[in-house]
Amino acid sequence: MFVNKYTELNTGYNTEGTAYSQILSILLTDYDNLKNKRSNIPSIPEITPKIYAQISEVTLSSSSIGNILFIVLSIFGAIAILLGVSYT
Repeated sequence: MFVNKYTELNTGYNTEGTAYSQILSILLTDYDNLKNKRSNIPSIPEITPKIYAQISEVTLSSSSIGNILFIVLSIFGAIAILLGVSYT
């Protein structure tokens, strides 16, 4: 049944601000619209976001920015050196 599967997915994997939570939110809205048209459809629980997963993504991305910046600057430096060597 949809309500059982929704509850399982909501409690197991939901994180605020992700595409996954947006999809669950859209499904919830559509389900509520259907429930308003039909009287025998059971209610489902509200989405309960887990914020701690979002914090770990921020920490991970800030360390990745330094790595990406280092790689990009290294590539530009290597290109500049190769262009300088090929010019002479």
